[in-house]
Order: sequence, then C-alpha cells, then structure tokens
Amino acid sequence: MKYLIFINLILLSSAYSKAQSISDNFDSYSASSLLCSQSDGLWTTSDNNPGGIRDVLISNENSYSANNSILFTRSSTNIILPLNDIRTETWELSFKMLIAPGGAGNFSVSHKPVNGQINTAFDASFTQKGAGFLNAANSVGYNFTHPVGEWFDVKVEIKPERNQARLLIDDIPIRSSSWAWCLGSLGKDSTITALHFNPVAPEVGQIKYYIDDVGFQQTNLQLEEHKNTVNVYPIPASQQVIIETPNSQVVACEIFSILGAVVYKTTVTSEQFVIDCSSWKPGIYLTKLESSNKRVWHTKFIVE
Repeated sequence: MKYLIFINLILLSSAYSKAQSISDNFDSYSASSLLCSQSDGLWTTSDNNPGGIRDVLISNENSYSANNSILFTRSSTNIILPLNDIRTETWELSFKMLIAPGGAGNFSVSHKPVNGQINTAFDASFTQKGAGFLNAANSVGYNFTHPVGEWFDVKVEIKPERNQARLLIDDIPIRSSSWAWCLGSLGKDSTITALHFNPVAPEVGQIKYYIDDVGFQQTNLQLEEHKNTVNVYPIPASQQVIIETPNSQVVACEIFSILGAVVYKTTVTSEQFVIDCSSWKPGIYLTKLESSNKRVWHTKFIVE
C-alpha cells in the first residue's frame, strides 16, 4: 500500500542540524477529537491533510499511562510521525500497543520517499490470534507472538551505519539476530524517515488497536553527552517552564512554535532560568540555546 508524500510533510525538525528525541503520550489532546489536527505539526496524515479522513481519534477508553491513547478502527486511517531523516548513531523507537479482542493492527517504518512514494523499510502486523508477522521490504519475513487484550511494549532498535534493525516485543527480540536495515520496498536506503500507523487487517476481523506513549530517542550517547544536554521541566508545563542549560557558556535562548514562529527570546545569564508560559497556546515548542562560541543545543517541551 503506497501513498503520495508531499514535500512539506517531512520532517518535524528539518530546520535543525541535530536530530531530536520525540515523545507523545497523547494526554495534552482532547479526547474524542482527531490527533493530527491538534498536534501542531508533530503528527500528520499520509495525504498531508490533518483533520481529514486519514486522521486518528484520541480516545480515553483505554490508556497505558494517564488518560488518553489513540484508537484505530477505520480502514481509511493512516498517520505519520516524521523522524528527522537520520542516518547515523543508534536509535530506539518505542510505543505501547493494545490489540483489542477480535481486532488487528499494523505499523511500519520508512526510508526517504522515492518519486513521492513511501519507501517502506519494514512493516509489522498484529492479529486477533496473537500471531504477528514482520515483513522487511518483501525480502525478509519473521513470525512472532504478541499479547491480545492487554498492553504490551513494542521497540525497534535501528543502527543505520551498521545496517542493523531489531524488533522487540515486551523487550524480547523476535529473533536472535538483526535484519538488514537498508532494505526498502522501493529501493535500498539507510535513513530513518517516519513511523506509520496503518489501516491494515491481516486476517478476517476488524481493525481495532490502541497506541500510547510513543517515543524516539538516541541510545548510544556517552556519559559526557548526557551531561551536555538541555534539561526542561515540568513536562507538560502549564504556568512556567524551567530550563537548565548544558554549561555556563550559554548566552542566548529562543523558543519556537512547532510551525517555526519565534514566541520567546532572551539573553541567558545563569545556568537555570524560568519562563512564564501561562499565556501560551497549548502545543509543542522547540528550544534553541546558543553558547558564546556558537555551539547550539535543541530540545522541545509541551505546554498544556
């Protein structure tokens, strides 16, 4: 199944030189509403039409953490989380999944598009009988088992430079060794481009599955790199947000909306400072910190 991708669909942080971690537990959104139309550009649909027929519903029927998850029941639904076109380091994509009794589900991860079409790296199907199947670009296939009617953990470990990928269900690899990450439905490629939740029912039955706590992060950071990251809290924020800078050389801070508009700008004079965000619109904000020697750090936070 292939959908056209539009150029402005890609990617959350395309304007930034450094890829960023992503997380979403869906609790800052309104239940019974559509996800993409209220995610400020974090999520989009396969036809780049948030709020349209391919958007997905926010649900408070089931959740792994707090109140909300996203619920897939319609054959038209197809949403995308852009993942920054990453080619280096080691990354982990994770989420919680619940296959409803009698239901089925599917997700995939893609490489860079080819001639405007999705170049699928692999897709994984989940069935009402608990029998899953991973298909890597119609070249490699693996069977696996998964729970039904309860939340379970899905993780994908990707090492683009080593050409390795692994799928884990509840932290157990579906096979002992990895598969070739470069495989693609339309050609070989090494980039990590997007996560897709797809409207696929692989056996007789209905599409019905829930997703919660989606995350994407680099996992091979050294200790010193962790020390040099930006600390922003609380998340989500409502009245104020506290930013702890990586070191005393940081001199400037800019905060952007998810659409790239500057909403806050200040000179930094200490390693910790507080920003009043009580009047800001709910959504995702991107933070840029710059040091006196022009080094730049990026992170993001949520205002509810």
